[in-house]
Amino acid sequence: YNVGRVLSHRRAIKWIAWSLAGLVVLALLAVAVLVWLVDPNSYKSRIEAVVREETGREFALVGDIDLKFFPWLALRTGAGRFGNPPGFPAEPMASWRSAQLGVKLFPLLGGSLVVDKIRLEGADVQLILKADGTANWQGLAGDEPVDPNAKKRHLTIDGVELRDSRLVF
Repeated sequence: YNVGRVLSHRRAIKWIAWSLAGLVVLALLAVAVLVWLVDPNSYKSRIEAVVREETGREFALVGDIDLKFFPWLALRTGAGRFGNPPGFPAEPMASWRSAQLGVKLFPLLGGSLVVDKIRLEGADVQLILKADGTANWQGLAGDEPVDPNAKKRHLTIDGVELRDSRLVF
């Protein structure tokens, strides 16, 4: 064996390992600064407007929004409500006391949305199916793409968890 060559390889591996560790620490520090400095409540009206525009339904976040990181990039909200479509009762399709939605960061950067369990506490969800077959949940999953040539995005939701809640069908 050539002792010099073995030591050279060990130094290279050690240098690469320290560099990767430094990048991980830098990324974690950047996320921590982002969570500390960004006030998600300043985006509340924008979030509400986008949801209303995309769904055609009333949407309101009454409580504060908290941004958390670890193990997921997560948003926690206080009370909120999501309305019914036109032609259905005026009361909301869903309301809640608190909600949490977490997403994995790296798939998000690649254009995929991987969502942790959606957690709703104190939810009141009313699913309505009319005699003509129309339902108040239709159209929420983007049944018809706006642009047929648009790139399709992959969405994964690990589940929905309801606590102290009511579901009426």
